[in-house]
Amino acid sequence: MAAQLCRRKKYEEGQAYLNIAINLGLDNFNTHETRGDCFLDMGMYKDAIGEFQKAVELSNGADSARTGLAQAYAVAGEKIEARKILRELVQEAKPRHHFVAIARIYRALGERDEALKYLEYAYRERLPGLRALATGPGWEPLRSDPHFKNLMQRIGFPPIPNDSESRTDVR
Repeated sequence: MAAQLCRRKKYEEGQAYLNIAINLGLDNFNTHETRGDCFLDMGMYKDAIGEFQKAVELSNGADSARTGLAQAYAVAGEKIEARKILRELVQEAKPRHHFVAIARIYRALGERDEALKYLEYAYRERLPGLRALATGPGWEPLRSDPHFKNLMQRIGFPPIPNDSESRTDVR
């Protein structure tokens, strides 16, 4: 519920649900990862870093928690830390499973071409993480890119409207 509320930019309500979860004893990596995502969307990067660090700790280094932490580092200007995590994901034994995660980190670093390259790899491998491109937060910087639009259509999503056209929030 909290994740859905935060995706709809109802941050206060989402955070309230997360507080309830923690107070009920659901102080696990998912709760902190969701809180980190919410803070990231809110532009509260230092808070996001803290939540993702806690998620990494509680999950013993889950890929999604590390990806979130790298994104938070990148947008907070701590690019050396972001690249350290990125290198780890790229060098791991099964990097193809990380293609969408790697694309997310490159996107957060502002490296559009690298992000698109890894999304293309993910498409070729038919990885399930591509579903998040349509509704997941943070892909807005790529939505106007012709290569991203083409990829979305090849995946089977409806065309992305031009910036001049009105559209509803797809997050």
